[in-house]
Amino acid sequence: MSDANWLRSLARWGMTTFRPLNWPSRVRNTIELVDVRVVPMKEIDDDFARAEGRGYSDVAQWRAAHEEFFRSDDVSAYLGRTPVIDDDTLVVAERFRTVEPDNSGDR
Repeated sequence: MSDANWLRSLARWGMTTFRPLNWPSRVRNTIELVDVRVVPMKEIDDDFARAEGRGYSDVAQWRAAHEEFFRSDDVSAYLGRTPVIDDDTLVVAERFRTVEPDNSGDR
């Protein structure tokens, strides 16, 4: 399925708006998915890394953090193996916009 078809399929099922949770399971805000691409890790760029909103200054920081997470003991135990991550590892790259901010003041 192409990336554009993926987003259209989600839209057809009304699945483009989400309410992410923070700890301990409180709604953080409401977001709308505006783009979904499945790309090799080598195609992630600095702009995407910075847009993720976790403070990465470039793609090298983004990649190091993601490799550390996916190679962690917990993820490896869940998968039953330590995943191989290289330039050709596929990444689901999502872009979204905030449609309803968290106004609760409880973060």
